[in-house]
Amino acid sequence: MLVWINRGITMEKIQFGTGIRTVTDIAASARLIEKLGFDIVSAGEHVMFHGPIGNTYITLSVAAGATEHIKLMSTIVLLPLYPAALAAKLGAALDNASGGRYMFGVGVGGEFPKEFEACGVPVKERGARTTEALQVIRKLWADEDVTFQGRFNT
Repeated sequence: MLVWINRGITMEKIQFGTGIRTVTDIAASARLIEKLGFDIVSAGEHVMFHGPIGNTYITLSVAAGATEHIKLMSTIVLLPLYPAALAAKLGAALDNASGGRYMFGVGVGGEFPKEFEACGVPVKERGARTTEALQVIRKLWADEDVTFQGRFNT
């Protein structure tokens, strides 16, 4: 599904996607989304919310194995609930396994404080944790040897 917008000299491609909101039949949903011509399949996550919801990395890993070319986007990873090194490893592994199709999308969450409480993360720290985690992840994805001393990550 291609839409081109003429902005003076340059042409920009607008991409369209849709999300997988189910915890069952993930592979079939991903195949259908790709067959319908979407550019991106996305998945979000919550530890607990108003109903069953999967994990971004697992959902997109299943989608990667079931599809050939559609991009895979996390919408979103609740980054303050992850150790930064683990989030970096999971994202890199998904990108490698999918042939470079992964797009990393993060959020701070907080609309459901009980999931932060369940993970032992103070909801008031979510912004600072996300900012620091993004610094660590950028370093891990760009450099071989990384040292970092932060408030939440060492």
